[in-house]
Amino acid sequence: MPSLRFSGDGTVLEVAGVSSRFSSNEEQGLTVGQSRTTLESFRFELDREPKYASVALKGLDMASHNGITDGFYGGMMQLQADRMRLGDADYGPLEMRMEMEHLPVEPLQRFQQEIEKLNRADALEPQEAQMRFLMAMGEIVPQILGDQPRLVLKKLSMNGPQGDLSGTGIVTVAQGGAPADLQQQLASLVGNLDISLQRDLLHSLIMAVQYLKAERCAGVDEQLDGRIIQTASAMIEQLKAQNILKEDGDVLRLSLHLEKLQLTLNGKTVPL
Repeated sequence: MPSLRFSGDGTVLEVAGVSSRFSSNEEQGLTVGQSRTTLESFRFELDREPKYASVALKGLDMASHNGITDGFYGGMMQLQADRMRLGDADYGPLEMRMEMEHLPVEPLQRFQQEIEKLNRADALEPQEAQMRFLMAMGEIVPQILGDQPRLVLKKLSMNGPQGDLSGTGIVTVAQGGAPADLQQQLASLVGNLDISLQRDLLHSLIMAVQYLKAERCAGVDEQLDGRIIQTASAMIEQLKAQNILKEDGDVLRLSLHLEKLQLTLNGKTVPL
């Protein structure tokens, strides 16, 4: 499989085993299809000791597909990796899967037709083209929302030497007909996001990012380890103080709920 290696100015970049396949066709006036890209390995590091600043991936697999079923358009995107290395710590496997569901085909078809008309209308002034685009959006959005489309984070997971990360989420529309007014449309959105991870895992990830920044900006010194450990701990404490993360033993949790334009973060209301 194709591979690439670049080195220079103290930097090493290697990409190996790249493969990409895709197919698409038109169905009911909309583009549907699937794609998949795989990567055997990726490595970036600063070629000097100590090798704090390094990122590596193995067994990366990215796939997506979309199609039409029973008059509704939907799709899926999935990312998987066997292993990710940040600095001297290994993480993995990793997986993220998102799905888009229940988008009605008919209003999407009409919107596609309007866009094609705008593209063919060369004589239109920019302001008029923008107005027609907004009018088309104003017509189809209530129809799409009325069928309760969904954007779903089906799975977010990562294993690491210091513990695991997991998450799920969804954004959809409250039951009932979608209003024509934009603010009322926004108020009809409901959503949930739940993420949990081990405190030590987050601490390790923050440290890895800080090492990358230190290498890029000012290099390393004898006191770097202590400063980065302190920085990582301080950042976690700040996230807790801001109620972005809630501590449950050695697990950190983030819980978001959106309804009627009111956002609840870990049980507390956040002004929008």
